[in-house]
Amino acid sequence: MCAVDMTDTPLGPVQAGWTTGLHYFRRGLGVLGFPPGLYAGILVLFAARGRRRAGSISDLPQGFGRSALTVLLSGISSTVAPVMIMIPVAAGFHGRNLGLRRVARRQHPLVPALLLANLHTSVIFWVPVGLLVALFVWRSQTAALDGALEGLVPGVWIPLIAVAGLYFHSRTLLAPFLAVHGDVPSTLTALEAWRLSGRYFPQVLRDVRRLVRAYCCAAEHRHRGNLARACARP
Repeated sequence: MCAVDMTDTPLGPVQAGWTTGLHYFRRGLGVLGFPPGLYAGILVLFAARGRRRAGSISDLPQGFGRSALTVLLSGISSTVAPVMIMIPVAAGFHGRNLGLRRVARRQHPLVPALLLANLHTSVIFWVPVGLLVALFVWRSQTAALDGALEGLVPGVWIPLIAVAGLYFHSRTLLAPFLAVHGDVPSTLTALEAWRLSGRYFPQVLRDVRRLVRAYCCAAEHRHRGNLARACARP
């Protein structure tokens, strides 16, 4: 039985969560001042660069060179874009509204720091998660079980890999922000992110558990309401 009071509204806890999230979203926009022109300019800048690069790549013949250039340019965009957004967000938090040129100039020295931070977090993430994936593939190829038992194995390994990926990703998620905003050396960003996230990871798990429980209770409440309406029909 569901222990949460669902009498006021079928989606009470879920709606409360959405309301709280929207409140913090509006509060964040208010704190930052949210200069829409600057962010629109960043979007237009990257869209124009992407279109120009796509035109250059499309003129190349099919082969390794074209594929390598595509991966390289995509990697550059995915690395520079977060820094271009993080700089005006930090400036807005301190009450400053930077122009597009100043943002573009400031992001150049920060890109190497972000790359090194991502390199460290990639090692922390992919060593254990990649090892689990490799073990799963190796076991499937060399130690397959007979009958229905083999069909149950992915049901154990896939959730295990997903939980490990979520854990290591959440423990290193703060590293890029520390590299850009925290003035932390790139070699220490992953360790500091691990230390800071350790304080709040149990709380996040508790909040996720509460949210899942709220969804389950809401579904149970809806099911009971639908059943009651169906039984009341003549």
